[in-house]
Amino acid sequence: MRLNKNTFRLRFPERDIPEWAARYSYAGSDDDLLDRLRPLVLVRGDITRPEFLKICAWKSVRTKPRCRKNSAHKIETLTRAAFATSDEALKIDLLRLLDGVEWPTASTILRFCDARPYPILDYRALWSLG
Repeated sequence: MRLNKNTFRLRFPERDIPEWAARYSYAGSDDDLLDRLRPLVLVRGDITRPEFLKICAWKSVRTKPRCRKNSAHKIETLTRAAFATSDEALKIDLLRLLDGVEWPTASTILRFCDARPYPILDYRALWSLG
């Protein structure tokens, strides 16, 4: 069977998903971010610096020093603009203007804070889908 280039296929048996998932643990709960932070951001329309740093730390400990370089004003301005636009590419591009933010972290910010549902784009997840 010839697959379309946009078709994903797991690189391992689906029955192994629980085993792989058990090997990974998050520093914090995504429930906390979705249940507490998300409603505040949706009302306000931007992310505060402490919220931004919390999301960045949840996604990747390695980027914390770079993420800390962002001022509160820069974070609030860029996240407000990103959440306000309906242009999907512009959303990501605006968030990537923040120090320490590339595609994975930008997609995480959108996952937890944008009005629309977003997947978290991570190279490990994409690799596992071929």
